[in-house]
Amino acid sequence: MRPLKTAAILAFCAGLLFSTSSCLVVVKKDNGRHKGWFKNTNNPHHPHSTNPGNGNSGGKGKKNKHK
Repeated sequence: MRPLKTAAILAFCAGLLFSTSSCLVVVKKDNGRHKGWFKNTNNPHHPHSTNPGNGNSGGKGKKNKHK
């Protein structure tokens, strides 16, 4: 009786281990560039934006009045 109980417990633990490890989600390395708003080139914070609000390219926004 004891070997049957041990085998049943081992089978249950093995089944639990394999059923939970098969549901893993792998995320691609995106270096902090997540999908969504940061992927939008109209975002003023996007490095390749031509939006006037982008401080990197100057744009056609309000000119700086201080000299």
